[in-house]
Amino acid sequence: VVDKFGQLSIRDAQKTDIKKSNDGVDSKVNKICNAMLNVLLSKEEYEKFYLRTILTSYACQNPPNLKAAFELISKIKDQETLERSIEYLCFLQDVNYLYKMSLSLYHIKLTLLIAQNSQKDPKEYLPFLNKLYVNKEIRRRFMIDDYLKNYSSGLNNLYLISVEKDEKKNEDYKYEDDIDREICEYVVLHKL
Repeated sequence: VVDKFGQLSIRDAQKTDIKKSNDGVDSKVNKICNAMLNVLLSKEEYEKFYLRTILTSYACQNPPNLKAAFELISKIKDQETLERSIEYLCFLQDVNYLYKMSLSLYHIKLTLLIAQNSQKDPKEYLPFLNKLYVNKEIRRRFMIDDYLKNYSSGLNNLYLISVEKDEKKNEDYKYEDDIDREICEYVVLHKL
């Protein structure tokens, strides 16, 4: 920033940079990452060859664009490449944050891979993830939302279970007979 005497005011320039970097969206880092992503995602062969660079660009954005990183990783067919990509992403970001983020996106398989790359004891995460696998999709979403304390989304998923149970009225929903009571208790418990 140049003052009226033609001098560069470093303090003003720093204030301007701080204001720009606080919102994150217009930061220099995000602009560079987005420019790299535009080029690297333009061709499929670039995606394969520059996978780590793409993951780095997603992870270094402010805020990190982990949803896009997980979507890219979930497309990988080769198990070894998939595991290396998860390991690399765990190197770039906090493992606990990645674990919760992958859960919030309902990527159970990626969540398991992330947990395996963490310092977590399998006794901490395996019982919960196994419970998720044995339940139906909507119940699984409810359990994840409840675990992550996304109570309004959890309530919505309980409602969807109720609607689906009423529409299907078959043997698959025997265990959901008390869903209306569960919804009422959930609303009271979490003050929704």
